[in-house]
Amino acid sequence: MPTQYCIYLRKSRQDLEAEARGEGDTLARHRRTLTELAEARGLPVGAIYEEVVSGDTIAARPQMQRLLQEVEAGQWRGVIVMEIERLARGDSIDQGIVARAFKYSETRIITPFKTFDPNNEYDEEYFEFGLFMSRREYKTIRRRLNAGVQAARREGKYTAGQPPFGYRKIKLKGEKGGSLEPDPQTAPIVQNIFHWFVQEDVCISQIKKRLNRLLPPPPGTRNQWTDRRVSLLLHNPHYAGYTTSTRRPTRKEVVNGRLKVVRLTAKDVQLYEGRHEALVSREDWRRAQEILASHPAPPVPAGKGQKNAFTGLIVCGACGRKMQRNCVSNRQTVPREPLIFCISRSACPTISHRYDEIERMVLDTLRLWLAGYSPDGSSLPCQDDAAPLRASLQLLDKRLSELNARIDRAFELVETGVYTPALYLERKNALDAERASLLRQQTEIQAELKHLEHENARRRAFAPQLQHVLDAYEQAESAREQNRLLKTVIDKIVYTKTERVTANHPGNLHLQIYPLLPSSPAAMW
Repeated sequence: MPTQYCIYLRKSRQDLEAEARGEGDTLARHRRTLTELAEARGLPVGAIYEEVVSGDTIAARPQMQRLLQEVEAGQWRGVIVMEIERLARGDSIDQGIVARAFKYSETRIITPFKTFDPNNEYDEEYFEFGLFMSRREYKTIRRRLNAGVQAARREGKYTAGQPPFGYRKIKLKGEKGGSLEPDPQTAPIVQNIFHWFVQEDVCISQIKKRLNRLLPPPPGTRNQWTDRRVSLLLHNPHYAGYTTSTRRPTRKEVVNGRLKVVRLTAKDVQLYEGRHEALVSREDWRRAQEILASHPAPPVPAGKGQKNAFTGLIVCGACGRKMQRNCVSNRQTVPREPLIFCISRSACPTISHRYDEIERMVLDTLRLWLAGYSPDGSSLPCQDDAAPLRASLQLLDKRLSELNARIDRAFELVETGVYTPALYLERKNALDAERASLLRQQTEIQAELKHLEHENARRRAFAPQLQHVLDAYEQAESAREQNRLLKTVIDKIVYTKTERVTANHPGNLHLQIYPLLPSSPAAMW
C-alpha cells in the first residue's frame, strides 16, 4: 500500500483572467495552500505536478496524463487538489477515465474542504456528480466567452491573437478589448501587393517572385513568400477596414480513436465595420475579390496534365489532409513508380503506397458495390424501409377518422342535452388538441416518407451509374476524366498505412471508401 501523496495544480480560465487583472500567480498561491494543508494533516508529499495550460481535454494536459498513469499504477495513496473540478473538465469519456483510474486504484482525493474515498459509495457519487457539474460550468463559460468575442467583433474590435501582416495590435483606451494599427514597416508592403494585383494586373505568382527578391518572408513562413500566402493576404477583409465573425472555424473529429481539431474555412463570413484604419480602399479590396473569384487556382500546375484519378477524393487517415500522386525512382530503376503519399510527410506517420494497387482496390470495390444490387435495380441491403412509415400513416388516418367521429358525437350529445355547453367546449378543446397533435405527426411522417423515397430514387440510379463508371474508366482519355467519373459515385477515400511493405511484411494499408449515397456505410480494405 503506497503511503505518499502528490499535489496537482492547474489554472482555470477564471485564474487566467484574475492574473490578467494583476491578482498574482495562481499556481504559487495554490501550491502554498495545498502544501500547508498536507503539513497540517501529516500527509507526506512525494511530487508536485503543475499544469501550465488550461485545456478542456486530458490529451491537452501532459501533466494530467502523467498523473493518471501513476494513479493507475497505484503509486500514490492520494492526490491533493484545490477542488475536484481541476482534475477533469472534458467530455464524459475524459471524466470516465479519471473516475475509473481513481476508483480501481483506490486512490484518495484530498481537497481543503473534503476527502473523497473511492471505496465509499456516497463519495463516489459525489465525485462523479462534481465532474458532471464541472463540465456544465465549463460549457457555460465557453458559451459566455464566445458570445463576448462575437459582440466585440460586431463592435469593430480585433479579438484574434496574431495580427494580420501589416498591422500590430493595440489596447483600446478607456474600454475593454483591442484593435489594430498599421505597422510602418510592413503596411506599405500590403498596399504594394494590392496595387500590383488590382491596378497593374500582376498575377499572384509574379507578386510572389517580386516579394522574394525585394523583401524578407512574412511571419509564419519558413524562408520565402508563397502563392498561398499572397492569396490569403488578398482575401483578408481586415485590410479594407472590416472585422469578421470568423474566418477559420474548427471541427472536432475522431481519427483512429483520438480527438482531432480540424481548421476549416468559413463560407458565410459576416463583415462588420472595424475600429482600425484600412490599408486599402474598399473598392480595391472588392475588385481583388472579383479577380480572385474569376481566376481560381487550378488543381494542376499549368503545362502539366493531371495524372491522379483520385484528386480531391483520397485523404490521409492520420492528419486528414488531401493526398497526392508522385513518381519516385531509385538510381537503378529507369521507369518511375507512381505512389500515393501524404503531403505533410515530415509531420505525418502515413507511409506511401503504389498508385496502381490503390487503383485496383478502388475499382474492385466499385464492382463489389455493383454486385450487391439485385437484378431489378434495388439498392444495397442497408437501405431504410418505407413500409413502417406507410403503416404509421394508415394508423394515423384511422385515428383521425375516429377522432372526427368523436367530435361529431360530442356535438350530438350537446344537442340532445346530455352535454352542457361548458362540458362540450371542454371536450371539444381536448379533442382539437389531440387532433392537432395527430396532424402534426402525420405531416412529419409524410415529410420523412418523401425524403426516404427521394433517397431510394437516388439509390436506384446508383447501380446504372456504377456500371457506367466501370465501363468508361478504362476507356477514359485522361486521369482528369477518370477523376470526374469516380466523383460521381465516391464521396471520399480515407487512406491509412503506417508500416512499410518488405519482403517479409505486406504492410498495413487500409482504405475506407465512402459511396456518394445517403446513409451508406463505407467499404473497407
